[in-house]
Amino acid sequence: LKFMHDTNNLHLDLKPLNVLIIGIDNRTAKLTDFGISLNMENGNSKYYPIELVTVTHRPPEVLKGSREYTRSTDIWSLGIIFLEVMSMGKQIFKDFSKTTVKNTINKLFNERDINNTLDTYLIDLPEHMKPIKSIIKRMLSMNPSVRPTTNEILKSPMFVTMPITAGNIL
Repeated sequence: LKFMHDTNNLHLDLKPLNVLIIGIDNRTAKLTDFGISLNMENGNSKYYPIELVTVTHRPPEVLKGSREYTRSTDIWSLGIIFLEVMSMGKQIFKDFSKTTVKNTINKLFNERDINNTLDTYLIDLPEHMKPIKSIIKRMLSMNPSVRPTTNEILKSPMFVTMPITAGNIL
């Protein structure tokens, strides 16, 4: 994703089905399915008249009707993926209709309730992983301008290399 953003491209369909985990150690992730990706033509955003992004990974601004896609669109989707993975697969959305997803997002990720949401979904995190809540919180901000860049995410505690031992494997 960093490479895509650095080259002014948006994926716009980030979801678990489009991330392959490969390699002997199962620690290499590869993005797939670039069918709706867009090039921003050296800008910071791209207008596209069609509603893109899988509904359960669609950011609130797109659900509200914006067709201006930015890097923060992908960052929201990545935040949903991280929350799903780090919660060991707890279900965020009970229904996949646009209205239900929009209502769920408004309920779970508003400024007042997001800390409670993260505490609920990330309840079993090992102590050394608890600092990742802050980066996921920024990724899932209702305000796109607050969402971190891929560089900021890669510098977060989520990606600090730690020796693997029986005590710190998720």
